[in-house]
Amino acid sequence: MRVLFLLTTVGCRVKAHHATGFLSAFLKDAGHETAYLELDRMDPNQIDDAVTSFRPHILAASTVMQQFRFVQTSINYIKHKYPEIKTILGGTHAILKPDCIEEIDGLDAICISDGEIPLLRYVESIERGTDQQDIPSIFYREKGEIIRNANTFAVSEEDMAKYPLQDRMVFPRFSDHDSSTPLGFNVRVLWGRGCPYACSYCSVPSLRKVFREPLRASKASWVRYPPVEKAIEELETLRDRWIFDKFIIDDDVFTTKKDWILKFAEQYPSHLKDKVTYEANLRVESVDKEIMYALKDTGCTLLKFGLENGNANIRRKILKRPISDERIIEVFNWAHEVGIPAHTFNIVGIPEETKQTVWQTIKLNRKIRPSRVQITIFYPYFGTPLGQAVESKGLNVKEDVSYFSGSSSVEGKDMGMTAVEIERYARWFKFLVYLTYAPLLAWVQLKGNLFGDGPIFGRLVQSFKKDGLAILTRKMFRQIFQIGGVGGKELQVETMGSDGERPHISEGFQNLLDAIPVDATAEVSQYDIEDMDKNQPHMDVLRP
Repeated sequence: MRVLFLLTTVGCRVKAHHATGFLSAFLKDAGHETAYLELDRMDPNQIDDAVTSFRPHILAASTVMQQFRFVQTSINYIKHKYPEIKTILGGTHAILKPDCIEEIDGLDAICISDGEIPLLRYVESIERGTDQQDIPSIFYREKGEIIRNANTFAVSEEDMAKYPLQDRMVFPRFSDHDSSTPLGFNVRVLWGRGCPYACSYCSVPSLRKVFREPLRASKASWVRYPPVEKAIEELETLRDRWIFDKFIIDDDVFTTKKDWILKFAEQYPSHLKDKVTYEANLRVESVDKEIMYALKDTGCTLLKFGLENGNANIRRKILKRPISDERIIEVFNWAHEVGIPAHTFNIVGIPEETKQTVWQTIKLNRKIRPSRVQITIFYPYFGTPLGQAVESKGLNVKEDVSYFSGSSSVEGKDMGMTAVEIERYARWFKFLVYLTYAPLLAWVQLKGNLFGDGPIFGRLVQSFKKDGLAILTRKMFRQIFQIGGVGGKELQVETMGSDGERPHISEGFQNLLDAIPVDATAEVSQYDIEDMDKNQPHMDVLRP
């Protein structure tokens, strides 16, 4: 059978989908053919081209909440134009909201758990024309009625040990690449499944509830890892086929199991240490200096931590992240001591967020001095505890395709800040963090926020030559406090500090300008996500 995987990435920038790689490898191992269609815009011509060239028997789509409407449109288009193609949907949104099968007229089936066995059994049933009632974790349509099979399948660690490696050749960016030249993007791997933490803005707590019965029936644990040898085998297989010098580990928390990490470091091949580096997601609760040294020894060059908010009460009560400031500071001190740059994830616009709590987040970042800062605006995902709380309060939620869009999605009287204020602080967050310890990156943020990368920046340089520093500084900071594009309202000076103090603008800006070589400003850039391709500079300039 021929299975076409569909993923919509409208407004997204991370070009990786591990689930497709796992499922494609599993189907190929069973003798089926697979192909991949990625839609970064709603273009029926791309769909027609893929269907005409591959002639699939089955379309297997995946979706998250913000992409659902695009997947819905695509599936209905395919079923209307190519009614003989069977359609099945999986992904986080399908698992958390299985009744969405009723919202897509062209959808034949939905998978509500790990997809390996359910999808294979579904494909086999279509091939043989047999009944689908015994397929675990599958809902399907039969004569207009939705049949709901028991949700009893989950992948176990024993399964992970024997399943095939992710199929990269299904993705054109790999299969079409000349293997004699370096890849122009970062390779991404995913080894662990499941996260032991319960952040309220994340889907993990709800997913864990859905997976209780499948995990019990499959005798599997929630947090699962393949053998260390399997992870290393994947890296060596990738290096044998493609040229790259960096990869990204997408595990929710790579350091969940300390013994796994230490064994990974012990068995890590020396020839990989010399040629490739990597970055990984961690939690401050799940790391110590021994782990950091092990990661550094295997080539880790960036530790990514979720800080999210600088107010301990918001972290504990609202975000369900009971982490003290002292622990955060301690872990970042370790990172500086070990010599691995660290990254923080931050959110603005959380319910009950105020200007003061945003400033606490800025100040905590300044204190721990991350080498890279990421800022996003809170979005209340369906099925998350915080998303459900927003819904129960009746707050207005604006649909958006990406939380990197710079637009606040939640408004209402129970929000501590207005949408304009949230967007303003998100826009200036990284500049305000970097200003005290990383002048080059602060300058890059300032330039980008005020002038972009176009010819206006050239006029800025000319203005500097003509007017001098004092006049130019006044012009630029007038624009900082009267930000166009987010309502044009003034950002009052007294809001610039969490306790109302006046910021030392002149001194800070003078130091910033003094530290910047004129010809260096175009050499460094900062991105909101960690998918930094080879043509994008690294942030090593901030190494402590």
